[in-house]
Amino acid sequence: MTKYHELARELMASIESGRIQVGQMMPTESELCDRYGMSRITVRAAIQTLASQGLVCKKPGIGTVVLRKAAAPRFVHTSDSVDSVLQFTEETQFRLLAHRIVDRVDPTLVRVDYPAEQNRLWVSGLRCGATLPVCISEFYMAVTHQSIVEALPGHQGSIVLLMQRLFGVDLKEIEQTIGACALTRPQAKALQTTAGSPALVTRRWHRDARGNTLIASISVFPSDRYSYSILLRQNPAPPSP
Repeated sequence: MTKYHELARELMASIESGRIQVGQMMPTESELCDRYGMSRITVRAAIQTLASQGLVCKKPGIGTVVLRKAAAPRFVHTSDSVDSVLQFTEETQFRLLAHRIVDRVDPTLVRVDYPAEQNRLWVSGLRCGATLPVCISEFYMAVTHQSIVEALPGHQGSIVLLMQRLFGVDLKEIEQTIGACALTRPQAKALQTTAGSPALVTRRWHRDARGNTLIASISVFPSDRYSYSILLRQNPAPPSP
């Protein structure tokens, strides 16, 4: 176990036991360095571990405050196929926020096969876990599929697979990009967290066998509620001639 993991476990134990109480400020980096005889880099990594689990929050110019005694629920999503990308949705419920017909898509979703200016159904909603929303999402899809909106409130599972069942479309591939962002005030309010806090953003294009985009989407996840990993396998070497 690395030194920062050891320190993180020690600090978690102090929080869980009440030695450091919820709402109280954590000791400063300098104090922790002196107390445990560790470098500032190690101390920062340990604090970041606590922050990633939703136990503490850094406040610029103030310090690090304890938010809760136990780690917040966190989805860890491992992916190596279309099915595994969609599996996450089976554990969440969709809460519809808004929908309407729009004449252009978000510019970050534009592709050669997916032009910016074209009427589409736009849907916004939250993916909710057992306690808190996990992400806020925007979806763009063909206007001909707008009756899907009736089935969205409370839907548990993939929206593209729901579309597949309702309209007979055939999902064949998903293209995905992953990046980072800071939560805007409206996003933070919907997600019940702090504006400006770090988040993960995914953009996806769900396509059929002809390469037509069935759904393009943007999802934003607070960093303390979701992490993403990908499983890569080495292809077997071709037999020697």
